[in-house]
Amino acid sequence: MLTLQKLTETGDTIVEVLISIAVVSLVLGGAYVTTNKSLQGTRDAEERGNAIKLSESQLELLKAMLSDPTNAAAVDGKTTDFCITQSGGAFALPAAGTTACRLDARGVQKSTGEPAFNVSVHKSGSDVYAIKTTWNSILKGVNNVQLTYRTYAQ
Repeated sequence: MLTLQKLTETGDTIVEVLISIAVVSLVLGGAYVTTNKSLQGTRDAEERGNAIKLSESQLELLKAMLSDPTNAAAVDGKTTDFCITQSGGAFALPAAGTTACRLDARGVQKSTGEPAFNVSVHKSGSDVYAIKTTWNSILKGVNNVQLTYRTYAQ
């Protein structure tokens, strides 16, 4: 005679499945938050590095202008903040805050979009210059880098 065998199959209950989905969601959510913070920190560091490069570029242009007596007189005559642009070997000193002083990461004039860096040179005293670069940071709102340069009489 045939005997019937009792099949004892066990499976996961709906509660176990929901708990495992919740655990996986928490792990993936944590990984997303960590990755996003890391990406923002990297972007912030990149923006700061670009701002430092632009400030150093303005400093080098300032040093070049001050080494020539004709250009030095133009710089000494400035009473408001300015930036330095160069085209074909000729220097220009547009007022800070104008579109000529709004640059992208490569130092090219940028009229719209982000990130854009606003560069300015401020003369304080007869021989001290402050080069300041400001930008809208991905983390902190408006951020800035400032370099100070002092000239010495020869």
